[in-house]
Amino acid sequence: PFQGLNESIILKTCLQLGKKYIDVCDDINLSRTVRSKEYQDIAKSMNATAIISTGIWPGGSSLLAKELIERNHGSSNIDSCIFSFFTAGSGGAGPTILTATFLILGEEVLTYNNNQRIYKKSATD
Repeated sequence: PFQGLNESIILKTCLQLGKKYIDVCDDINLSRTVRSKEYQDIAKSMNATAIISTGIWPGGSSLLAKELIERNHGSSNIDSCIFSFFTAGSGGAGPTILTATFLILGEEVLTYNNNQRIYKKSATD
């Protein structure tokens, strides 16, 4: 639900009400927005706490793939890496979660090399 948004109304409202907030946002542009001085100033003034971008898809799964590749002595020794996700207790949100995952996989991946932003196709390097 975070893809392509320019502002997090839910986060901003939570901060304005002095609430604790956590999300799984994995959209880099929205993540930058909610780390801005504006959001931080609201949080400080209301004694609110926010932990953002804690996502498992693709965050944790990417780390698992990296570990698999390293344990097998590099990507030249891997034919493919296939994930099978199971979502339980989500109130029927499983299809939504898979849809969001595939939307993310269709986006370019932001990487950094020598402090320069480089966008790459997903699932390449």
